[in-house]
Amino acid sequence: MKSLFMVEESVSDLETLAEITRAKFPAHHTTPLIPAADHRFLQLGREEMKAAILGTIIENYAQGFLKQGELVYVRPNAFGDEKEGLIGVADPNTPRKMMSISAIIDGLGVPSLAHHKVIEVTSVNVKRYLDSAPKEGARVQVFEEYMVDRAIPQHIGLTTFARMRKLGANYGYGLIAKNTALSLGYDETLLTTSNWNVLEGGGENAFAVIGGKLYTPPLTESILPGTKRGVLLEIANLAGIRCHEETIPLTEFMRADAALFTGTWCGVAKISYVHWLSQGKSSNYDSNNEIACYLSDQYQHVIHGSSALDARFRSLSDRIRTKVELR
Repeated sequence: MKSLFMVEESVSDLETLAEITRAKFPAHHTTPLIPAADHRFLQLGREEMKAAILGTIIENYAQGFLKQGELVYVRPNAFGDEKEGLIGVADPNTPRKMMSISAIIDGLGVPSLAHHKVIEVTSVNVKRYLDSAPKEGARVQVFEEYMVDRAIPQHIGLTTFARMRKLGANYGYGLIAKNTALSLGYDETLLTTSNWNVLEGGGENAFAVIGGKLYTPPLTESILPGTKRGVLLEIANLAGIRCHEETIPLTEFMRADAALFTGTWCGVAKISYVHWLSQGKSSNYDSNNEIACYLSDQYQHVIHGSSALDARFRSLSDRIRTKVELR
C-alpha cells in the first residue's frame, strides 16, 4: 500500500517560535487568532486535498494494491513532526513536498507548534465495518467502565470537546469500549454521558426512530459531527421525516421503535439489540421498521447514485459523490 505525504517546513528555532507566539498572543488579548497564512499551519485547500485523495486511490489501483469491486476506505491523517527524511520524488525548491512512496519521520514530542505539519493519505480495501453483525442488525453493549476495571466504582461517561473532533486520541477510549463489547459477544458498543444520555457507537453516530420521527444526539454533546450523520439527516428532511437533534436518555433510546448507526465505513447500519448490563435491561428493535428500512435503502441509492434513486435526492447524491477515473 502506498501513501501520499504532504509536508510543509516548520519553525526549527524555538526562540523564533517564542517570538512569533508572543506576537500572536500578547499578555492581554481578547481574540487570540492565528492568521491562516501562519507557517505553522499546513496550507491546504479543499481542491488540493481532494486531488491528493483521488491521486492516492488511482495510484494504489494502478500498482495493484487495491482491488476493483471491493470496498475502499480512505484515511487522511494530519500530524506534527519535528524533522523529516524523505524517500521518493520531491521538489527541493518548494516548502511543500509531495511524495507517493514513503517517508522517514522522527523527532516527535508533546509541544507540537515547532513540528513539521504533515498530512498522510492512505487507501485500503476493507470488509464491511460491522462484519460480525447478523442480517437483522448489530448487537450492541452499553459501555460501562467496571466491565474493564472493577476498581472504577462509578460510571464516568464521556464529556469532552475532543470527542467532537476526528482525533487519533479518541480511538483509545473507543477501542477499549468496542473490544470490551466484542469480548462479551457483541458487535459494537454504545457510549453515553455520566448521566446516561446516548452519545454514539465506538466509531459511528447513533440514531433512534421513535413514533415515526428520527432522533439523534445534538452536536453540543461530545460526539463527532460525522459526515454521514449529516447525509442521513438531509435524506430524512428531504423525505419529510421529522428530525430532532436533542438529548436522548438511554432509557428512551432503549424504548425506541428502531435504532441505527451511521459512519463512513458502516454506512447506515441497523441495530437489532442493546444490552445495559448494570441495569439488567435489554431491548430488541424492529429490523423491518418502515422508516429505518427506507432511510437505509435511500442512503445506499444516494451514495452509489443508483438508478433507483428518488429524484428528491439527486442533487444530494451529485454533491457528495466523486467520479474516479482508474488507469
